Amino acid sequence: MLLGSVMAGSGYADPALPGGHTTVRNITSQSFAQPVANMPEQRLSDFFVGNSFFKNNWVQSPASASARDGLGPHYIARSCSGCHLSDGRGQPPLGRDLPTALLLKTRAWLDEQILPHPDFGEQLTTLSIDQRSPEAGISITYQALAGEFADGQGYVLQQPSYQLELLMPASQPIIISPRVAPQMIGLGLLEAIPADQLRAWADPDDADGDGISGRSQQVTDQVNGGLSIGRFGWKTDAPGVLQQTAGALNNDIGITSAFFPVTDRDNQDNESQPEISAALLAQLAYYSMTLAVPAARIQDKTRFEAGKRLFQAAGCAACHVSTVTTGQLAGLPELSGQTIHAYTDLLLHDMGEGLADHYYPQPPASEAPAVTRFRQEWRTPPLWGLGLLKTVSGHTRLLHDGRARNISEAILWHAGEADEAQQNYRRMSRAERQLLLEFLNAI
Repeated sequence: MLLGSVMAGSGYADPALPGGHTTVRNITSQSFAQPVANMPEQRLSDFFVGNSFFKNNWVQSPASASARDGLGPHYIARSCSGCHLSDGRGQPPLGRDLPTALLLKTRAWLDEQILPHPDFGEQLTTLSIDQRSPEAGISITYQALAGEFADGQGYVLQQPSYQLELLMPASQPIIISPRVAPQMIGLGLLEAIPADQLRAWADPDDADGDGISGRSQQVTDQVNGGLSIGRFGWKTDAPGVLQQTAGALNNDIGITSAFFPVTDRDNQDNESQPEISAALLAQLAYYSMTLAVPAARIQDKTRFEAGKRLFQAAGCAACHVSTVTTGQLAGLPELSGQTIHAYTDLLLHDMGEGLADHYYPQPPASEAPAVTRFRQEWRTPPLWGLGLLKTVSGHTRLLHDGRARNISEAILWHAGEADEAQQNYRRMSRAERQLLLEFLNAI
């Protein structure tokens, strides 16, 4: 059930409405697949066209469905929903399943720089069209790491280890960074947060001495030209949803566009025309930008507020910033001027060696400090909709590689800048931990 259309820009800050006036009330398995509540009726057709291209498979070219052909030649999924089922979050493969919702970014050290791998490009693929061989198979094993809270209650974390079965030769050692597909809700609202606000939140040198040194990075803006602040992807590689969408089509499905006119491994096989038109790409991006955030599920306001106080006292809110007002987003007035509760600053934070990309080789001495920091940095993920993950995606896996099996494990993996917050969580009583987890499951 939708909340209904309301006027944007009032600054309404109800914690039950994390998406402001775009919020919907829906707690079903399709709660992440709803259009924003204040979407103009005339834009619904764009939303549903985008939804169709998000859900339906691309096919090998040539095909009778010319608007959907161009798959591959290498890919990891046939559709966007292959990774983001019901617009939800992916998880690592189980057993020998193909890692559809977990991708492996690949790099190599070339001339003392980290660059796309000369043989595999930006990422490994596990599927291919006819007459081609997939690039690699993958399996994951886990090492159990036991620990306990200050009150003596024990816990076990899982440290993943990745085994590759390369199906084609590699001329250089492979640097691998595993990433699971994130949930899709609220992306347009995140893009509408003013860049000046992100700059204000950033403190790369920890000038205020609070131990939190989040930073933004300037990335190539394929849509507008020049450089813009990155805000999407686990490493903030993309400045906006349109570019993020085009990049995912290219790397994950092998679909070219005006922004990514070739695939990075098969340049000689690409046609002169993009495989997705500018109009269809815009509708796909519009769909992704206008997926609504579900309302918070506050059962007991007193316990909710108690959990929120613990969240703040532990130091979690230093990175997971609770409230911000969006700016003006061209062509999307329904997303503009909304007071939202995303629980993110969209910045890169050092999360410690335990969450680092361990498959980087030892860098040259001149590059070591910057590379070490980037290995350990991850974007603060939004927390809205966290408690609906099981309902939508059928699992509760968290963190960039899905190693955490629940919210508590995700907190316990925090280190680096978040080490004090993690220690504060470990020192809580069992009752306090329960209150905190109830709060996180409600927002």
